[in-house]
Amino acid sequence: MSVEFKAVPAIYKCFDLIDLLSKTRKSLGISAIASALGYHRSTVFNIVYSLVDLGILERDDEGKFHLGSHFYQLSKTAGKSTNLVQTARPYLEEINLKTGLTAFLVVRSALNAVVVEKADSITGFKISTEVGHSHSLFVGAGGKALLCQLTDHDLDHLLATNDLVAFTPFSCVDKVDFKKMIQKVQKEGVAFDREEYTEGIHAVAVPLYVSKTIPAAIYVVGLKKMLPEKRLRSWGEFIKHIADKIQKKMTV
Repeated sequence: MSVEFKAVPAIYKCFDLIDLLSKTRKSLGISAIASALGYHRSTVFNIVYSLVDLGILERDDEGKFHLGSHFYQLSKTAGKSTNLVQTARPYLEEINLKTGLTAFLVVRSALNAVVVEKADSITGFKISTEVGHSHSLFVGAGGKALLCQLTDHDLDHLLATNDLVAFTPFSCVDKVDFKKMIQKVQKEGVAFDREEYTEGIHAVAVPLYVSKTIPAAIYVVGLKKMLPEKRLRSWGEFIKHIADKIQKKMTV
């Protein structure tokens, strides 16, 4: 699906500059960068020092610039995320074949759970949620499975600074009760959604402990009649088994 937007030229120039430094693999001065890219020196000056301020670039003793430590931290995180998707994909398909339900892999991004991979249901019922879709951490099984990976201090801070929203009559909006739900997930290793995000829809999720920097989880979603209480529990145990296999694969 094409999306109409107004491009921001400065962002394209930033990435042209970063791409140049990554390809040359050596420090460059302002004039050399401006000459290579065909940009005004003043434009390059402002972009370079903005990136230095962010830690994306660093300045050496000769006054030249190279990719900085924060850039490599971001690259490392992106690499781990990509590796996780590649590792998890066949296991999502295994979940899908076993349960007949749509299986998702989500990671935490700020206050959202973001879908980074999915395996569609083999039955007629399909969830329209696509890769790239995000929803609040404070609702749904996937959100709970991500929040359970926080320390008590971090969880308390998030709850103190954010409101809980009622998406359905079954959503939990009491912060004390919600924290108890997260603590239960921490103890049992599985999270449930009983029409809390969407009426008529159930879900079961399991946290993935594969990286301290990328909290992740896998879950399945289906109609309430497809995921009654007994099946929620049994599929929860099955997905825990799959999560364990993914975690072992990621540590090899």
